[in-house]
Amino acid sequence: SDHIVNLSYSGWQAGTLVGYGYFHKDDDSDDERNTYGLRFSGSAQGSALTWLYAAEYAHQTFDPGAGGSFAMDYYALQGGVGFKAVTVQLGYEVLGSDGGDSALQTPLATKFAFNGWADAFLATPAGGLRDLALNATGKLPGGAAWRVVWHDFSSDKTGADLGNEWDLQVSRTFAKRWTALAKYADLDGSSGIPDI
Repeated sequence: SDHIVNLSYSGWQAGTLVGYGYFHKDDDSDDERNTYGLRFSGSAQGSALTWLYAAEYAHQTFDPGAGGSFAMDYYALQGGVGFKAVTVQLGYEVLGSDGGDSALQTPLATKFAFNGWADAFLATPAGGLRDLALNATGKLPGGAAWRVVWHDFSSDKTGADLGNEWDLQVSRTFAKRWTALAKYADLDGSSGIPDI
């Protein structure tokens, strides 16, 4: 059983503020996971460059049907710059741990789009996850688009290295209706991830 609240305000020139609440209950186990958060994102146009920025914070509570209570935090910072056909962004995202056996989870989301295309972190490890990511996108001659992403993963609880990953993508749209897309992911250092 899920209930979702998402409110946004875009009346500022500097960017858009979003407030949200996601309330998730598993009807089989009676587990409840509630998340409250704020996100601010925007851009600023310079004479030759476009500056991009975003900041987000969320707090999640987890009450297992079997008893107990856990609380975790989420935060993310992102900055970037666009120049002609190329955009480069650096981001730091933390899916926190309670310091014990539970970490922030996103049962309604896909982590494929955010924490690596190798799908090593579809469920957040019990020790939480820190993801430092460098993302570059651009256009190739002929209309093809490219994207390169580098991730450096570590545990929120211990700081242990969880490896790094390269993600590559090339796509092209044909006749306004068809798109061909190729993706590649290479993860190095995934052993032991669920327990760290």
